[in-house]
Amino acid sequence: RENGKPNMDVNAIKSDVAEFAAQLGLASGGSGFDDRDFRTPPKPKQPKPTADAEDSKSNKENSKEQTTGKGKGHVKGNKFKPEVPGLKDRTWKESVGPRPAKTTTAPVARPPGQSFSRVGLNQVIDKLLDGTPWHEQLADMSELKEPTGKKGKKKGEGVSEEKQAELVKAARATAESILERLAKAYEQEHERNDPADAKWLQTVRRSGTTADKLAAWTVVIQENLPANMRSLDAVLNMSTGKGKRQAAQAVEVLCELFAGAVLPERKLLHLFERPLHLLAHGAVTGDVTHSVTHEDVRRLVYWHVEDALKTSYARFVETLGTASKDSLEHLKDKAMKASKVLLAAKPEQERALLRTLVNKLGDPSRKVASKGGYLLSQLLEEHPAMGAVVAREVEAFMFRPGLPNRARYTGIIFLNQITLKRTERDQVLAGRLIHS
Repeated sequence: RENGKPNMDVNAIKSDVAEFAAQLGLASGGSGFDDRDFRTPPKPKQPKPTADAEDSKSNKENSKEQTTGKGKGHVKGNKFKPEVPGLKDRTWKESVGPRPAKTTTAPVARPPGQSFSRVGLNQVIDKLLDGTPWHEQLADMSELKEPTGKKGKKKGEGVSEEKQAELVKAARATAESILERLAKAYEQEHERNDPADAKWLQTVRRSGTTADKLAAWTVVIQENLPANMRSLDAVLNMSTGKGKRQAAQAVEVLCELFAGAVLPERKLLHLFERPLHLLAHGAVTGDVTHSVTHEDVRRLVYWHVEDALKTSYARFVETLGTASKDSLEHLKDKAMKASKVLLAAKPEQERALLRTLVNKLGDPSRKVASKGGYLLSQLLEEHPAMGAVVAREVEAFMFRPGLPNRARYTGIIFLNQITLKRTERDQVLAGRLIHS
């Protein structure tokens, strides 16, 4: 020990460590611990590629992409979808050969009609949601022509009643299913375009007052009648209800609707009066396997709407006749005014409406009987050509058996007040009045 520290032979210690390491094989020579055996050997540096090497690499990648379908941007699991007609959709294999080049093929020509599928029906519904009145759209469609045979005879002539009945039944079922979808599409479009207004209409129709309900129904019917046939039925039901005040309000609303754009300027036709055999079979039956045109489907829907509208209007005219005999004079007055307005505005059911007005000439109330004669005079001022028809109906009324003399007197006063002009038509009418 020197200065309190033990003596250490450094060289002897190094020699012992080197000898022990040599026994383990950890050192190749020299003295001390060598850790190079534990290190990962570095990768040799490669020289920078020349221009020729770059072109060779690019050609190699292109060749790989053409043969395997793999290259830059390839995602594992994607399948190669060949565009050559007739090849199946499968993963391309190298063993098959090179992938065929892309080819452009001409679009396949479609048949003249479009399939009555979901997509086609949605297009039809979009057209039905147009704000144009239904009868105007129907009038704008191309005219249906009867096909002719070799001898010039029309093939559609002589369609049996049994066949027509089958077509009517199938057409009505198809049209009703389309109208159901149309009603849902109308509600969805209304909610999308104006959510606040749509919510208000729903609330009013469900729990509003009578006046509010009628206003809401009037709005939707005027916007699109085919999509709101149920609203029209609701107003009709109210006009025949037990509440006299509600019935009078409903009569006034229906008169405004029917005298407006709901009815066309012609007489309505039933569905069985239409040439259903001229439509495509798929349009009538709703069969998706048949090729039909959108126009045929829309035409069928409008024909069905017209058929339903003719029935509803006849029901309303009958309601007016019943209301004109009610004990409440206010309801009588509403029915008489509605009959006159509709008779002057539309040609549908004119005979029944005229009979309702003429019958009021014999009403027990003098006020009502006088009002009936006044309305008939107003009708002739608006439509002088109806003079002969009205005079003939009044004459038939006056010669009814058992009619009170006061009713005949009212009829004579009305005939005496008819204004005649120096026309051939009025000369004939004057001679008729004199002989009667």
